[in-house]
Amino acid sequence: MDCDPSAAETASPAVKLAAVLAAAGGLLTLLLALGLGAADPLLLLAVPVVGGLGACQLWVAKGLWYRETWAWGWGVIIFGASALVGGVRYALGAEQALLSAVLPALLAVFVYRRHEAFDV
Repeated sequence: MDCDPSAAETASPAVKLAAVLAAAGGLLTLLLALGLGAADPLLLLAVPVVGGLGACQLWVAKGLWYRETWAWGWGVIIFGASALVGGVRYALGAEQALLSAVLPALLAVFVYRRHEAFDV
């Protein structure tokens, strides 16, 4: 499917909500990446990885909104990776990272279960 505005009109409200949550998570991940570099110079190596993950979340959010076929598979992969990163951060003692592990995990499960909405 191309980025056809008519496709967005047929997307279910649940898929649109998932796209909005994915975009919000992507923006927060990008902000986190900027904060990592400012917090500790040793974390500068993590900035491109976390920033890239945030950019990918935004890319997938656009695909979810327009019901792109590729958004299903990439959504599961990107949100699963985001949940893993958040889980590692939580395990290392960052209590605020619990939300950054749970929200992407829920999005990954939601997208995986909605494969029919993406013609997969």
